[in-house]
Amino acid sequence: MGYVRTFYWFTAFFKKLSRISVYARPAIGALAVGIIGMYFPEILGLGYGWVQQLFYNPAFLPLGVLLALIAAKILATSLTIGSGGSGGVFAPGLVTGAFLGSAIGLVMHPFFPSVSVLEVTIVTMIAFFGGISKAPLSVIIMGTEMTESYALFLPLMLATVIAYFISGNSGIYRSQVNTRAESPAHAMEYQRPIMDQVKVYEAYKKDYLYVSPTATLREAMSILRASRTKSAVVQTDGMLVGYLSLEEIKEDTNLSTTTVEEVMIPDPFTIGKNENIHSALDMLTKSSLGKLVVVDPPDSRKILGTIGLDEIADAYNREIRRIKSMAQ
Repeated sequence: MGYVRTFYWFTAFFKKLSRISVYARPAIGALAVGIIGMYFPEILGLGYGWVQQLFYNPAFLPLGVLLALIAAKILATSLTIGSGGSGGVFAPGLVTGAFLGSAIGLVMHPFFPSVSVLEVTIVTMIAFFGGISKAPLSVIIMGTEMTESYALFLPLMLATVIAYFISGNSGIYRSQVNTRAESPAHAMEYQRPIMDQVKVYEAYKKDYLYVSPTATLREAMSILRASRTKSAVVQTDGMLVGYLSLEEIKEDTNLSTTTVEEVMIPDPFTIGKNENIHSALDMLTKSSLGKLVVVDPPDSRKILGTIGLDEIADAYNREIRRIKSMAQ
């Protein structure tokens, strides 16, 4: 918890330095880390070499030095990343955990001679990172792979689970989601079909073509030809009356005397704005008009717009692009 809180305290601190250029802040952090490194060079770089040395000889660093290195490594990591410098938290987390584990092992060994300082170092290192990363299962497996045996599996599991719970919500990865299903990177694995997620109101066409029921077919056909389409909504004062399709007009019909109302389809397919585009597509397969009239509420005849295959395809592609951008 101290590691995480220190890390985010420095992150917030450097963000408050708004008068200092974003290019200068990493330099300030690097200067501070350099000063710490003059006294504790062990905290510079990845630090894996020092972890190896602890594995070969767990007692090669005195207890006081180990305690100082724990604080120094946390401080150096927080200064580096908090100031905007380049770096990660995986290696620092393992190295800090190794320093902590070696210190605990040195304290325990005189009282429990049968306990290996090396084993305590490994268990603490894994448990420490499991607590700050909030990824207990992954690090337990990592610890088992590291030791190439299951000899430490039980203490690894117990220590990591305890670290996970006592650290509460203090995690180093603030953007981490609770479950895999909530991760944008895995959204496609858990989502229902994409078309079920997109609502009709996100896709329908508001500037739809319409004609009056009292207009003659010649007038209506003139409007349709000008817009290069074969159908139009028939409405009065924004209320649905029917739907006109050129394909439904017989060849011998008198265009000058016949009104739209006489040849229109009185009950075209309609869909509510809160339905999904999957339902819209299903309805379109049953309609010969190629368009659905979007109404609100669903059982009324108040027109909002129309939706067809083009609008559904556009909405589908937008959703695909949105999901891909979130996963990047």
